[in-house]
Amino acid sequence: GKREGRDGPAHASRARVLVNRITSMVSVLPRDNDGDKVLVLLDHDLSFTLVPRSDLEPVTILHTPSDAAPVPPEEAARLCRNLRMMHFAAPFNVAEVPSETRVLPSATALGVVEAKLLNGQYHGPHAFADDMRQLMQHALTTSTPGEARHSMALVLWSCFEYHWRTIAERYEQSEENLPRWGERIEAPGREAPPPAAQSPHAGVQILSIEAAIPSRLEPGQAVDVFVSSVGKWHTGRVVDSRSKSHSMEHKLEFCDGTVRWLRLGDTIIRFPRPGAPLSKPPPPKSSIKYDTMRLGKLVWAKTSQHPWWPAEQALSAPEELEVLSNFVDQPSGRKVMVVYFGDGSYDILSMSHVKKFTAEEARTAVRNAGSDLRRAIEEALERLEELSQDKPAAAGETRKSTR
Repeated sequence: GKREGRDGPAHASRARVLVNRITSMVSVLPRDNDGDKVLVLLDHDLSFTLVPRSDLEPVTILHTPSDAAPVPPEEAARLCRNLRMMHFAAPFNVAEVPSETRVLPSATALGVVEAKLLNGQYHGPHAFADDMRQLMQHALTTSTPGEARHSMALVLWSCFEYHWRTIAERYEQSEENLPRWGERIEAPGREAPPPAAQSPHAGVQILSIEAAIPSRLEPGQAVDVFVSSVGKWHTGRVVDSRSKSHSMEHKLEFCDGTVRWLRLGDTIIRFPRPGAPLSKPPPPKSSIKYDTMRLGKLVWAKTSQHPWWPAEQALSAPEELEVLSNFVDQPSGRKVMVVYFGDGSYDILSMSHVKKFTAEEARTAVRNAGSDLRRAIEEALERLEELSQDKPAAAGETRKSTR
C-alpha cells in the first residue's frame, strides 16, 4: 500500500492516473508545449500518451504486489544487470563499489544495488525493489525536469516497474517457499559497464552526475561526455570556458582537432583516468535526432503493407522525448515507439498495432518467412536470449522508418 518515502514527499514527476480504464503508475515526461495536458509513460506497458494534468494523482514511493512474489534473487540480479546495459541507465552506472562510499548516498548507483544483491545484503525482494526506487527518487529530487539525467531516471523507473512486474507474474502462483535471500549469489559471466572514473576534485569515484563537480573546469582537464542516444562516451579536453545565458559552457577539443562548446551542467559526464586518450567528437545533435533508447520489451508490430514484424519498444533520446507528444493524435490515445529488427528503422504505432512477442510464435513464423523477415526474427530471438541470459546486447543505429 501507499507509504511515505524515506526521502520526503512525492516527486511531481511520478503519479498515478486512469487511462483507458487502466490505472497505472506513470512517469511524467518533458513536453515542449506546457499546456493543460502532460506527456506520460505508463509503467503498465511502456506506452505513452497525453493526459489532463488534473487527472494526475501524485504519490509517494509504493510497495507493489510484485514485491511480495517469491522472485529468486538471481532474477533480481539479472534485471539489474539488464537495466545497466541500457542507454538510459548511464547516469546511474558504476561497475564496482568504491572504497569511500561514505561520501555518497548508498543507493545512487545501480552498481551499488547489484553488489548488495550479489553479496546477499537484501533479505527479500521488497528490500531490493525499495532500494531501486530510492535510487530513482534520489535522482529526481536532485535534478530538474527537462535535464537529461532527470528524463533518464524517469525512463529507468517505468522500465524497472514494468520488467519487475513481468518477472513477478511468473512466480506469483508458485507454491514453493520464498527463495533464500540474504545469501551470496554467483554473478553470471557478462561484460560489465565501464568502471567509474576517479574524480580529480573529490578524490573518490563519481557514481553519478550529482557528485560534486565545480561549475568551471580548468583548461587541460580531460572530460568524458556521454551521448545517451548512441550509448557512447566521448573523451575531450577542456581548452576554454565562458559564461552564457546564466550558465557555464566549456570548449572541448577531441582527437581529430574538432572543438565543441558544451554545457556540462546539462550533460552526463565523468572524469577519465589519468592518461586516457582523447576520442572522436560526439555527433551533432541534428544527426542523432531519431536515435532511440531500447526498453528491453519485444513485440510484434504491424503496419499496413507489411506482415507482423519483430520489434523492440523504445523511446526517443532523452533530448528528444518532448517531441513524442506530437504523435498522440487524441487524448488518452496510447502509442508506442518500436525499433524493427533487421533494418533498425523505427515507427510510432497505436497499441492495436502491437502484440506480445513470444519465442514459440517466432520459431513457428520463421519457417514460412521470407529472407528479410527470417533474418529479423533470428535477430529478435538473439535479443530475447541476451535479455534472459545476461549477455551484452549490441547497440545498433536506428533511423526513421520508410514502412
